[in-house]
Amino acid sequence: MSKKNHNIKSQENQNSGIDIFTLIKKLSEGLYEKEEVISLTLLCALAGKSVFLYGPPGTAKSLIVRRIASAFKDSKYFGQLMNRFTTPEDVFGPVSLSKLKEDKFERQIDGYLPKADFVFLDEIWKSSPAILNTLLTIINEKVYRNGSHEEKVPLKALVSASNETPPKGQGLDAMYDRFIMRLFVDTAKDVDNFVKLISDKDVSFDAGLKEDEKISTEDWLKFHKDIDNVSVSDEALNIICSIKYEIDEYNKGNNEAIYISDRRWKNIVYILKAAAFFSERNTVMPVDCFLITHCIWTLEENIDEVKKIVLKSIKNFSSSNINKFNKEIEDMKNEYQISSNKISNNPNEYNSEFETVLINGEKFVELPVKFILSNKSSSSYKNLYVPLNKLNVGSNSSFKAYNSSGKKILFTECYYLKANKELKIKNLISAQQNNFKFANMDSYIGYVLNTVSAMVNANNLNNSFNNLSKNIITDFIKMKDENGNEVEETICSFPIKNIVNNTANNTVSVNNSDLKIECNDLINNIDNYINDYENYLKDNINHIYSVFLSDENNRLMAEIYNENISELKSKVIELEKIRESLK
Repeated sequence: MSKKNHNIKSQENQNSGIDIFTLIKKLSEGLYEKEEVISLTLLCALAGKSVFLYGPPGTAKSLIVRRIASAFKDSKYFGQLMNRFTTPEDVFGPVSLSKLKEDKFERQIDGYLPKADFVFLDEIWKSSPAILNTLLTIINEKVYRNGSHEEKVPLKALVSASNETPPKGQGLDAMYDRFIMRLFVDTAKDVDNFVKLISDKDVSFDAGLKEDEKISTEDWLKFHKDIDNVSVSDEALNIICSIKYEIDEYNKGNNEAIYISDRRWKNIVYILKAAAFFSERNTVMPVDCFLITHCIWTLEENIDEVKKIVLKSIKNFSSSNINKFNKEIEDMKNEYQISSNKISNNPNEYNSEFETVLINGEKFVELPVKFILSNKSSSSYKNLYVPLNKLNVGSNSSFKAYNSSGKKILFTECYYLKANKELKIKNLISAQQNNFKFANMDSYIGYVLNTVSAMVNANNLNNSFNNLSKNIITDFIKMKDENGNEVEETICSFPIKNIVNNTANNTVSVNNSDLKIECNDLINNIDNYINDYENYLKDNINHIYSVFLSDENNRLMAEIYNENISELKSKVIELEKIRESLK
């Protein structure tokens, strides 16, 4: 849910008493294309967790940490560029000569890491084992052993940085695991932002916040008690479990496994709770799970795969009630198919030969071939379908494939191979790419034949698009065969089911009157849920987004909610057709 597009007002957070949205804006001033990194680093600081900033030199990593530190009252910052010659004295303070005279080995820690609440260590992986081992204790226990006694470390956030992930075989995995968020920090990509960056005055380390806008240590400690009381919704738990399962599956086929410890998962959930708390919620919702993207990648190479896994899991489990309804709907459709399943006397029909599914009241055969819109790489591959009535004996004419919503896919060409009960399917756009052009109009985006677009001007091209059937998909597609290989053309077999003799002794029947009552009850339940769901989204528009996420992720979540509602509405239409056909 986009913070910009949905007119979400900046206001004081009722949970924390601070205006997080405005705080992020002020911290980000002059730091172009760094707002997401700043907001997520701030979230970790508020939650008391450590962060790893990954990216090339000169991308304002140290400036980001200094700015966030300036948002806290009486903060003490410590920064150090690490290298192989860095000694413990550089980080933890020099040895106290006066204490040595007393036969005590202690350090003068004032002004060094053990007395700081914000710490930035650049090129962290170049640190010596002695320094890293001490850091592990500080991160885990917030204490520093100084000689024979322990000093409590007031650490709020330890931020490390490097232009590389930790090298293998050097015992750095334990330290890497302690950085709960791993954020990619890149150079400015937008030209306008780049021009501003090189033209503006240097950005100050201090964000210039008023004293009453800053966060006190007392408030910070209270936040942690309140965050512990935040609950995790069933939907969010299902999403987390799904992500864990998908990561385990990903690791089976990859040499570079993504390792996530149990400790890490627990800390991730705490981050989600903190995000919910500062977004004025007392429950972790599906939108918060987008943050997991920044917590589980290990190498730059698997960042994109992690994004896909997280998005897939959020889409599949964003509403447990919708999943429950989907099961009930499938059960109802199966009962209906059983009640109406009879072998036709028409030899041209195969109602009892192929496994079929109902889409908008019509029978389709689900193919083992999958497709994806080529301009939506973030989506997952989905099944193709063909109408059952196209599978006629002796039919040599071509026809189009459909998607699961019953929309015809323009750039497909199908032929039924009767002799082998197989289907030949071709991706037309791969063979005729040059015959099509992309058109971007005010009310439509799609592809048209060059010969068509040459015949119309810009004004009536838009009308041509508007006159196209709404049940046609005109975007380019990519296609995978039943073995998962990307192809331009393939031949696939149909799912054949066992044929049951249509005799009085073995014909299965269902009481249509009872089935109609069940169908009617299910429709009413779904309609009531849709109404409640829409009212909830309308009334809670300011609470179902996350202040720490990018506009893109908040918008994605809004789209998923709308897709859930649209999917249920389409299911109701299917059920209404079933109800009408029942006596």
